[in-house]
Amino acid sequence: MGNRIQELRDARGWTQADLAERMGTSQQQVGRLEKEQRRLHKDWLDKLADALEVRIEELLEAPDRAAEMPELMPVDDGAMGSVAQALGKRGLRIYRVEADSVIDSQLPVGAIVTVDETPEGIGAAKTGDIVSVEAGLGEKRTLLRVLIRPCLVTTNRPERNHLFRLDNPAMAAKITGVVLRD
Repeated sequence: MGNRIQELRDARGWTQADLAERMGTSQQQVGRLEKEQRRLHKDWLDKLADALEVRIEELLEAPDRAAEMPELMPVDDGAMGSVAQALGKRGLRIYRVEADSVIDSQLPVGAIVTVDETPEGIGAAKTGDIVSVEAGLGEKRTLLRVLIRPCLVTTNRPERNHLFRLDNPAMAAKITGVVLRD
């Protein structure tokens, strides 16, 4: 487990002190967690997951597996047939929600959504819109977030949420689409 914490921290370009500040603890505690000199109970896992903006499962999984976990997956064009093709010509794409990162926005895991990936759609995104974000934390992942400001997005969960700056070079993130709502 210790190596996974350090890997996730390093991927963001953070020092132990940076992670400690985000967790509300000391640099020494982070060092002990990384070296497995401190037991990882639920409170530590929650703090680490919040600070690193990952699910607890990602802290516990092998590195190559965690990088492959998008929050939004394209729906197979074959399954949607001519509908997907027609939407694609207009810069729209159909996805399935794979994570609970915006569950309080009424988008549960398994929901099917249409995303406007046109430059005009992205440019018209406003506060409160749900956006797809491509983040380059090692491997690129597609995330779902709620737009707060042009460079600031957040998750929308009942218990804990993470702010995420799009202009942070360590994240290499950008908005790639806007979820269309009723």
